[in-house]
Amino acid sequence: VYIPNAFSPNADGINDTWTIFPASDEVQVEVSIYDRWGSRVFQQAAPEIYWDGTFKGEELPSGTYVFHLRLIFTDGQEEVKSGELLLLR
Repeated sequence: VYIPNAFSPNADGINDTWTIFPASDEVQVEVSIYDRWGSRVFQQAAPEIYWDGTFKGEELPSGTYVFHLRLIFTDGQEEVKSGELLLLR
């Protein structure tokens, strides 16, 4: 799984979403993203993850966010990853 550490949702058509594509179609992805105060600003469970840098329809400011990612494989195994994500406006 490739997890980008930065994106720039500025509508220029390049890196406008934070996107995670698992290496296999047999994976379910669950992700939560938090701001620097620990408030969850995004949560999704899907085969592919897309985040546009908004919360409740409002653009979030540039800055560092923390993600927690859980990969669930069809055989029941799980893998957990976390890290920082830079949002650049």
